[in-house]
Parts: sequence; structure tokens; C-alpha cells
Amino acid sequence: MGRSVGVAAGQPIWQVGRECRQSAGHFPLNFVATTEKIWIRTNPGTKLAEMTINALVALESDEVGDGEAWSVVVKGTARVVESQTEIGTADLLHLDSWTKARKWTYVEITPVSVNGRRLVLGGEPERY
Repeated sequence: MGRSVGVAAGQPIWQVGRECRQSAGHFPLNFVATTEKIWIRTNPGTKLAEMTINALVALESDEVGDGEAWSVVVKGTARVVESQTEIGTADLLHLDSWTKARKWTYVEITPVSVNGRRLVLGGEPERY
């Protein structure tokens, strides 16, 4: 998935953006990125329901550091992992929940596009 995801993969928080029936949503999540997929865990609720209605998702991760910032957006398709074999494989990724809630549903995201930007921070230049 390239250098952009490699940079963003070190970040503990990404957000998944969804649009469903003319209503957009943003949900924070933790994830694991492999060479070709991004994996999340969730429970039944708004995020999962919207992904089953419309599988197109956009993931975003941003970082602001000393003198620079970057942003990575991954667009792709989401699929709920259902077979026991795939669930067993996903369990090996050690995608741990941040909260004490048990999240039993894995979602596999297949990237279609990855875009990253690195910004050099500084003051605004003089106007004239």
C-alpha cells in the first residue's frame, strides 16, 4: 500500500468516514494494516450497519509534529469477515480493542486508492 500507509500505520487512531442515505458519519477506530488489507474490529451498531448498506469507506489518519504535518486518506471497500477460517486468521493479527468492550466482528478493508500529503509548517508569508 506504499509509503503513505507505512507512515500512517504507526498511528494508533484512524477515522473511518461513511456516507449512508445522505447522512455522513465519522468514527474513530484502531486498526491493523497488512500488505494488502486494513483490518478493524467492531460491534453491531451504526458503523457496522452503514458498512453493510454501502461498502465504500474512506479512512483518514493525521499527525502534526515538530515543523511538519501529514495526512493519509485510504479509500476502499469494506467486507464483514464471516468464515471461521478468516476469523481465525484475523485473530492472529492481535487487533486489540482499546476499551473493555469485547468486539467480535472483524471488517476487512481493501484499499482502492491511497493518498498522502506531507506539509511543512510555518507562518503565513507576507501578503505583498
